[in-house]
Amino acid sequence: MGGMLHGMTAKREGRPIFRVLVVDDNKTTLDVLRLVMGNVPQYELQVTAAPGGKEALRALEGGSFDLALFDAMMPDMDGFDLLRQVVPRHPGMPVVTMTAYAGSFSRKRAMDLGAFDFLEKPFRVKDLTVLVERVLATRGPGRG
Repeated sequence: MGGMLHGMTAKREGRPIFRVLVVDDNKTTLDVLRLVMGNVPQYELQVTAAPGGKEALRALEGGSFDLALFDAMMPDMDGFDLLRQVVPRHPGMPVVTMTAYAGSFSRKRAMDLGAFDFLEKPFRVKDLTVLVERVLATRGPGRG
C-alpha cells in the first residue's frame, strides 16, 4: 500500500508518513487496526496487513517499516516466534505484541524477546492511538 519508505521520508498535508505492519490471523482485527491507523491525527500511516507470521516475514523482506504490531497467538507462527526472528533482523523497528490472552507471563515473554510494548485485546481505540503516537514520536527520518 504505497511506495517503499525508509523511516519518515515524506509529509502529506503537513503530516509525517510512516509505514506500519500489522499481523493478525483474525480478519476483523486486521480491518479494525487498518481503520484505527487511518485515523491517527498526527501521522499519515501506510498500513500493510499480514494474516500470519509467514506473510509478515515476506512483507519485511520487501521493505522497511517504522512500526509493527504482532498478534501473539496465530496458527502458522505465533507472535513470539515472529519476534524471535524479526527483532535481530530489524533492530531499529519497534514491535508491539497484542494478545487476548494477556498475563504477566505473556507480557514478560514479549518484552524479553525485544518487544517495544504489549497491548491487551480487546483494546480501546484510544489506547492503540496513544501507543502508536508514542512509538512514532521516537522515530525520525531514516530510522526505519
